[in-house]
Amino acid sequence: MALDLDSGLTLDRHRMSDAAQADPLSYRTIAAIALLAHMTVLWLLGEVFGSGLAWAQTIAAIAACITIYGIKQMLAYRRRGPWRWYLGLLPFLGSCWLGILGSVLLATWLTREGLDWFAAGTCAAFVGLWWNQGAVERHGWSTH
Repeated sequence: MALDLDSGLTLDRHRMSDAAQADPLSYRTIAAIALLAHMTVLWLLGEVFGSGLAWAQTIAAIAACITIYGIKQMLAYRRRGPWRWYLGLLPFLGSCWLGILGSVLLATWLTREGLDWFAAGTCAAFVGLWWNQGAVERHGWSTH
């Protein structure tokens, strides 16, 4: 009797897909990690390198999107090969572009209204993450 390894891998992929949709690493947890990445990049570009808010917010929002995408890819599709990671990144970023733009515009507006740039970037990051939850759903990943 031969051992069919391929069907075992298929079953393992199915289990991994279910695990990626489970509650322990829900979208809220992944969003919190992405928010940490966003705020770190925002702080580095703004405080350490002296970039303007619009530029720093744009790069930080893109970093948050890539963080979300990377974590979800690792959880859901880790056995499919590294090249597949790149195939979905641009369409995912395309789904996030409005959230990125909105976060940049909001941060810029909030600073014009007198809010500190880091606080404005934080508020805008939440708006971007809210939009990106929809991008995650559009790409077939569970958000709970």
